[in-house]
Amino acid sequence: MTTSQDSTDNPRSTEIAGPAIDRRRFLGGVGMLAAMPTVASLLAACSSESSASKSSGSSNTGTLVYAMEIAGIPALDPHTALGSGSSLLQAILPMFEGLVTDYLDIPGSTKFGQPHLAKSWKLLDGGKTWEWFLQPNVKFHDGTPWNADAAIWNFRRLYDKTSPQYYPDAAANMVDFMPGPILSLEKVDDLTFRMSLPIARPLDEEFGWVWMVSPSAVEKLGNAGFGVAPVGTGGMKFDNLVSGQQFEMVRNDKYWGTPYKMERLIVRPIADSTARTNALISGTVNMAVEISGESLAALRSRGEVVNLSQRIHTWDVLFNTQAPPFNNKMVRQALNYAINREALATDILKGIATPMNQIVQPGNAWYNPDIKPYTYDPAKAKSMLAQAGYPHGFQSHWLGPINGSGNLDPVAILEFIQGNLKDIGVNISLTTYEWTDYLSFFFKGYPAGVDAMAISYGPQWTYWWGLLFAPQYLPPAGALNVGKYTNHANDPLYDKALALAASDPAQSAKYIQQIAANVWDDAPWLFVVHGDNVRVTTPNVTGYINTADWLFGWSTIGT
Repeated sequence: MTTSQDSTDNPRSTEIAGPAIDRRRFLGGVGMLAAMPTVASLLAACSSESSASKSSGSSNTGTLVYAMEIAGIPALDPHTALGSGSSLLQAILPMFEGLVTDYLDIPGSTKFGQPHLAKSWKLLDGGKTWEWFLQPNVKFHDGTPWNADAAIWNFRRLYDKTSPQYYPDAAANMVDFMPGPILSLEKVDDLTFRMSLPIARPLDEEFGWVWMVSPSAVEKLGNAGFGVAPVGTGGMKFDNLVSGQQFEMVRNDKYWGTPYKMERLIVRPIADSTARTNALISGTVNMAVEISGESLAALRSRGEVVNLSQRIHTWDVLFNTQAPPFNNKMVRQALNYAINREALATDILKGIATPMNQIVQPGNAWYNPDIKPYTYDPAKAKSMLAQAGYPHGFQSHWLGPINGSGNLDPVAILEFIQGNLKDIGVNISLTTYEWTDYLSFFFKGYPAGVDAMAISYGPQWTYWWGLLFAPQYLPPAGALNVGKYTNHANDPLYDKALALAASDPAQSAKYIQQIAANVWDDAPWLFVVHGDNVRVTTPNVTGYINTADWLFGWSTIGT
């Protein structure tokens, strides 16, 4: 443990050593312009201008300008985009498709694994072999046919180290969304192929975020070249990239499915929530996500459309369970009793989150009604710390992001937690980073002297319970369980849940409920809140359908 910031890797943003954050330094550290107007000043300046008149100039253009919540534009390759979380994936989704779709244009629906580039499939060998029947008459944007050869080529790019197209950077990212291994890939005919696995797995869940790229384009451009000129099968196709500023797509008039409504989609990276709000108010974008709760009332008053929906989401701090003090279960539990989640969700996040009373929310098949929440009880937390050998508390160094996919308002959350823990004698020093920089080392594990790291996760797939909590996916075999938490009581439960997820999801869910109870009691994380989807559009945007998933569909959206 340490209070020094010197052991961390070149943070871009403010280093925090006390209970308060210097907001001026924070904004300066992330490259915000000193002259950037606040939400309030922009509202005042625009008070005489209605949202309808603001947007009328572009109402017939068919162009949507979308603000994504990361800084810069990483490679636009869906096989590496996961390195930036779901933010970049959402933005490039119109260009790419997978065998199945893991999002639905149906309000409130959470049924994943709907047929897409695969029109159907058949389970063989007790679910260890999947036979895929592909959509006919589909082509990539460059004219390359979609068929069994293209599908097998894509999976070999991700998982076959002996294949010439194997791409290590892609494999390193995709392991978190389809961990494999794949034992064999066999072409049956042009529109049919088989995939064999060592154990039964729910591939209809796992392949929702595994999207297909044009083999011809990758072979022509190389992996790096493909990242700046991507080619998929989707309803929009790549048109232009202005490095670091925006990329553009145009409607694919030869799309095999239902044509998209919009003619052009422009994606701009705007990492800061306030800056995204300002862009909506000024009319420079007409859709943005992950908007701060404190901005929503002002946006509604101007006539912007605020869409909120529950999603499978956790905002957590992952403890290093291999080193003191967090190798002590009682310490971890004590900190969970020290957090006032209700006040955080209501007063700080302004209603865009709910307190985390277990890993999933009520209504989910994995929700366990027998789990009791960690109530806000500072006295109990202090008593537990004393029993654990820390009667006077301790000092600890934590890391967190300043923005990014699913992270709500992370600096405000960390600031609030810091204050709660100070009340029980635990003094946290924090270092924060821009999201892309943060992920570049988060998945490598704790830097020297760091005890915990904040992250948001979305355990919406059965296999993620293994990636997060099963020993076979401890680093370096996996990347998500950076705290290296294990409880071997979970191992047989996970194996059974995974094997039954495709054939008997109800029974599979019962095993996950048991894992959820074990994890909750072990408290390897500081369980904080569940964040909502917050997606705001200007009034001229039509056809947006809010989903209960991390991703939303683009096909129905127009301007």
